[in-house]
Amino acid sequence: MKRTIFIMTGEASGDLHGAMLVRHIREITDEYQFVGVGGSEMEQAGVTLIDHYSQYSAMGLIEPLKKIRFFQRAFKRITAYIADNAINTVITVDYPGFNLPLAKRLYRHRPRVIHYISPQLWAWHYSRIHDIRKFFYAVVALYPFEVDMYRAEGVRAYFHGNPLVDSTLAKLADGAPLTVPDSIEYVALLPGSRLSEVSRHIKPLVDAAVILRRERPVEFLVPILSGPSGEFVRRYLADHCPDGLPVHIVENNTQRAIERARIVITSSGTATLETAILETPMIIIYKVSIPFEILGKLLVRVKDIGLVNIVAGRRICPELTQRDASGAGIAREAMRLLADPAAYDTMLAGIRAVKERLGAPGAIRRIARQFVELIEE
Repeated sequence: MKRTIFIMTGEASGDLHGAMLVRHIREITDEYQFVGVGGSEMEQAGVTLIDHYSQYSAMGLIEPLKKIRFFQRAFKRITAYIADNAINTVITVDYPGFNLPLAKRLYRHRPRVIHYISPQLWAWHYSRIHDIRKFFYAVVALYPFEVDMYRAEGVRAYFHGNPLVDSTLAKLADGAPLTVPDSIEYVALLPGSRLSEVSRHIKPLVDAAVILRRERPVEFLVPILSGPSGEFVRRYLADHCPDGLPVHIVENNTQRAIERARIVITSSGTATLETAILETPMIIIYKVSIPFEILGKLLVRVKDIGLVNIVAGRRICPELTQRDASGAGIAREAMRLLADPAAYDTMLAGIRAVKERLGAPGAIRRIARQFVELIEE
């Protein structure tokens, strides 16, 4: 009889990471069957779902409070399912606001809870380390500095590389070559993936493009994805770009646009690491609402917001936030980088060092092997 593993995700990215993990564990052994909370990706990977992750989605500050009764019922339902079926191994994927309290509630039933994708303790709420040490059997992290932090606190932690390296290079290989002239210098503009990010970033990016075009014969690549945020960008460019501003929309081919660009101006987030993996110098921008700005100043422990800088352990790429992320401010940083070969080469060297820290391709296979070892201990 196959051993049952419960896997818990609470959002789309966790569904994707969980599915990749399950597929690669199954390539190693067919001794396990998987059940849990996820979405279509995990279902296609062969996980039997007891709930869809979409019910667990709660963004911002207010929405989680509105769903508190749902979460209380979910904790009871999942805990009872694991206890009633005598499941002794639980994999929790990211989603720490739910998964850490879940691990606490499971503690008296004593399943082995292995957490994949570390909570960002280094950014905020470091006090969670005590619960992590008590309630997680081990943590498999995506960044090397996290392992050092955890081991110093007595937490079993492992790093085997970041699967983003493989997925970024695979998307690059799968993307069609761009149909733009090779002889032109391009700047890629990445306003973000969420509609809230895009709506704040697209105007200063276009303003910066107008200023840059006055100073240099550059053209602009704007990658968009299918969905509301992509349509918002398309409409904004159609309505607000001055006549003659050479903007090329690149649909569902972000990695090719990043690779082709001389520099990238990007919203903070995973895109900064994808840009580093593709070895393109960048400027990082981020704008949030005033309440979130105030909250961030009170709670956030790190001085840098860009993951590329956090992994580097120092600021190798400029960051412009809030009022500094204006068209003029962005254009000024871009001009400095484009006009100064020494500054460009220095940043490129730092970016390549970050890429090396993220590990060699094949991370998900190494991570899957680590999970099998932890399950079988």
